[in-house]
Amino acid sequence: MGVQQIVSKVQSYIGAISGMRSAPASPPDQPKMYPFSLVYPGEGEWSMEPISWKKGLHSIVIEIHVQRRDLPRDFESVVGFCESIPNALFRELVADKWDGTVDTIGTISYVFGVLGYGGMDTIGFKFTVNGVKAQSALT
Repeated sequence: MGVQQIVSKVQSYIGAISGMRSAPASPPDQPKMYPFSLVYPGEGEWSMEPISWKKGLHSIVIEIHVQRRDLPRDFESVVGFCESIPNALFRELVADKWDGTVDTIGTISYVFGVLGYGGMDTIGFKFTVNGVKAQSALT
């Protein structure tokens, strides 16, 4: 499957998580609600295995932003995503392989801390879903 389909599917899962207020299909210039998520492709590679099939091995990046205004409250509103994001992704992988867009995934790594978006100070997470494997026939 295509990387764009995978990114869209992941963004839909993130948008359904309790507490997520905005999961736009495209990155906004200025977010209107926090917390909000961004999902985009990271690094990846393509190979042909077996002949007439393409295999993609990708990383998908997920950013969760909370506007930095009141640190104790902001921290509380974002810290729960540390587990709810991987839980949602693993649950959906077991249920239907992300609606048939992927075969397997590897690890999910994360970094928590100060971020920024659209000139605003934010805090949150940057997750990287590693080893996202998708195979399809050459078209």
